[in-house]
Amino acid sequence: MPIILGFLAGVGLPIQTSVNTRLRKKVGSPFNAALVSFLVGLLFLSALLLVTGQGLHIPCLLYTSDGLHIPFAQLLNEPAWIWIGGICGVVFLTGNILLFPKLGGVQTVVLPVLGQILMGLAIDNFGLFHSQQASLTVFRIAGAVLVLLGVVLVSTARESKAERNNRQKSAPVSSWLWRAFSVFS
Repeated sequence: MPIILGFLAGVGLPIQTSVNTRLRKKVGSPFNAALVSFLVGLLFLSALLLVTGQGLHIPCLLYTSDGLHIPFAQLLNEPAWIWIGGICGVVFLTGNILLFPKLGGVQTVVLPVLGQILMGLAIDNFGLFHSQQASLTVFRIAGAVLVLLGVVLVSTARESKAERNNRQKSAPVSSWLWRAFSVFS
């Protein structure tokens, strides 16, 4: 089941990026598009909580008669990095909206995957964010190198002259700067 969910999440990312890029044209900016996307996500999660019987409990800092469903008091004692997940989501989503017209669908998907693999290796190797530590091995490094080679092949594949001209007109900044941004977003 986790493999299927991982596959579905992977399928959903390019769809999300394409849809949100179109949404950007309608709402005027990548930040407005990301806001609409997150609002729809909030509504979807709220409905999901209700349908699954978990109930919709609006988190607050005050204790209510129902009890505190999200322990904000405990979260305040956690490291500051506990709060950056949402920011990472905004950077990823908004970054993809910005990148899609500059790099196209394939590069917008594969370059962040490279960033995810490299960061995942660093998190595992150093046990960052209190994660389980898993040292770098020759096989893990070889796998990352293979992904890197795949990204290079996809990123440097020849485009038609019309596609290349279209990208050059829409991207005054070097394509390689956009590619670097996508790896780190």
